[in-house]
This record gives sequence, structure tokens and C-alpha cells, in this order.
Amino acid sequence: MKKILHATDLGPHDAVAFAHALRLAIDAKAKLYLLHVADREGGDHWSQFPHVRETLGRWGLLDPRKPPQAIEAELGLHVAKVSVRASNLRQAIAQFAEKHDCDLLVLWTHDRRSPMSWLGGGAIAVDIARSAGMQSLFLPGAASGFVDVATGRTKLDTVLVPVDDQLDCTDALDRIEATLRLFAPDARLRRLHIGTNPPRLPTAGAREFMLRQGPVVQTIISVAHETGAGLIAMPTAGRHGVFDALRGSTTERVLREAGLPILAAPV
Repeated sequence: MKKILHATDLGPHDAVAFAHALRLAIDAKAKLYLLHVADREGGDHWSQFPHVRETLGRWGLLDPRKPPQAIEAELGLHVAKVSVRASNLRQAIAQFAEKHDCDLLVLWTHDRRSPMSWLGGGAIAVDIARSAGMQSLFLPGAASGFVDVATGRTKLDTVLVPVDDQLDCTDALDRIEATLRLFAPDARLRRLHIGTNPPRLPTAGAREFMLRQGPVVQTIISVAHETGAGLIAMPTAGRHGVFDALRGSTTERVLREAGLPILAAPV
């Protein structure tokens, strides 16, 4: 993982998503893009961008009095703050991600009933992720996630991985597991299949599955809370498959109802 993109509206509620993007970039020694898309009448608001050196100082990783160059020299982390003028938020973020070959997109979203307009209800978030075609980490609402904003420490004991059997999810599962090894190598993966028989995947024999029956969204959420999962990682396949996190209907409901971060990895 070489490039991570965090799209921000520069609001205080974005602190959790920024902390996750920064922690993952540090662990992967990746380049971190902090992207703000402003409308044509808006300003750049550079002073409102997340304060990287202050955050690293609070986490005890860097003396915040040092110059910006110290971030890369001491932590192997390069940060770029970018402001883009565009009237179409979804298109601007997706185009930036594609142009810069980003490997992971980190987005904060919230309940559609919230008065705030940023990525309302997850609909825009999943649409951006679909357009960008990359792994995407969604941080919903007021969820604290698995990275402590105050200390930068990662605490992720269990990850729930719902798996569909309609398409070959092997590559997506490999990608999810490789990503998790970067920042939570000790996390326990609980693979879930909703059906009567384990999914038929080329490498399924090396993976154990919990089998459950019931409505897809409700069962995923129920098992996530039952197992104490701190993250739901979902292989996705565009507009195919009952577990397709990029169709909107599934992921929006899981984001809204589960209150947990979701890592979506396209097949």
C-alpha cells in the first residue's frame, strides 16, 4: 500500500477518519493525501486542514516544533494537502484517486438524518468508492473506530468478513488480509457466510467460515455485535452478489445500523 487518500470537509467531526488515515499511512509508510473539495465560491481554508505535526506530537511520534520535513525524515511518511475546486464532489474525489493511483480511500460518513451534508447517509461515500474502484474504509457517524484519536494506538481484536459465494472473492479476501496485517496483525478474522454450505472458493479450504441464515444486513449486524467485531471487511463485486457493499442498499444500511467501520475491497 503506497498511497492513501483521505477526503475531508475540514469539520471537527472528521477527526476520527483523519486519525485512521494517518495511522494507516504511518504503518504502511505510505504517502497520505489530505483532499478537500471546495465549491467554486469557497476558499481554500488551509489553516483548517488536519494538523499532522500536532497530531503526531500528541501521539508521541514527533516533536511538533520540528519542520514539516521531519515527518518524512523520521517516520518515512509524506503528507500532501490538496484543495480542489469542483462543483461535483463525487466526481472530484474519484478522479483524484484515479489520477494519483491511490490504494486506499478513507471517508467519514454519517446518518442521512443528520443536519450535516457531508457524504449524507453513506450514499455519496459508496458512490465515490464505486467510481474509484479501490479499497475504501468508511467511518460512520459518531463511531470511535479502532484508532484512538488521542493516542494513535490501534485496538482491533476481531474483524468480521462476510463472504458471498456467487463470485470468486479470493483476491478481495487476500487484499483485505494483507491490509489488516499492516495495522492489526493480531486481529482475529471471523469469516461469515449466510447460507447452508461454505462458499466454494479456490482457497476456501484454508479458511474457516461461520454459517448463518437470515436477512443479509440484519444477520451481518447481529453477528458483528455478537463477535465483538471492531471492523466489518466486505469483499465487493460491483453490482453483483448479495454482499455487494458498493450497491448502496447493503452498505448504507450496515453503516447506518451497525455503527462500525467498514472496509470494502472490490473483487
